[in-house]
Amino acid sequence: MCSSDPRALARETGRARRYADALRQLAADEVGEEAAALQVRLGAVAADELDDPRAAAEAYAAAEPGLTGDPLLATLRALVGLGAATGDAVLQARTLTRLVEAGVDDAVPLAWDLAGLQLAQPDADARVAGTNWLSWALERSAEVERARSEEHTSELQSHSDLVCRLL
Repeated sequence: MCSSDPRALARETGRARRYADALRQLAADEVGEEAAALQVRLGAVAADELDDPRAAAEAYAAAEPGLTGDPLLATLRALVGLGAATGDAVLQARTLTRLVEAGVDDAVPLAWDLAGLQLAQPDADARVAGTNWLSWALERSAEVERARSEEHTSELQSHSDLVCRLL
């Protein structure tokens, strides 16, 4: 019996799998941005239609080197989520490191999540990595708070200067 959900129907009839295979073949025949865009689409199909987070992570990871700007950031965010969904702390850490290198503001909440994931692991190396991410997140959070405080102080000084000038 087939489902009325289009994604479930695509899975049940094999259409999503055939589409993913076609995207994989096209991506193999392309280079640069075209190949990366096809890999991103393959990742979306694997995650959404096929409900296969590991295949999605592989496709997004293959696309990442060929991307820049917003598509890169969207792909990196998807990879962090897939790393968490699959329990792949290595994938999540590598991706989060790229986000930090790119100076992405929302890397801090992702670092908190990764730290929690790694601290819960029985492996000592993973716990050390979790501690490092926790330290980084704490430091970055403190930096952001200091910057906000300085900005607020600056705004208050600006308003008083404005009032003094008006008087």
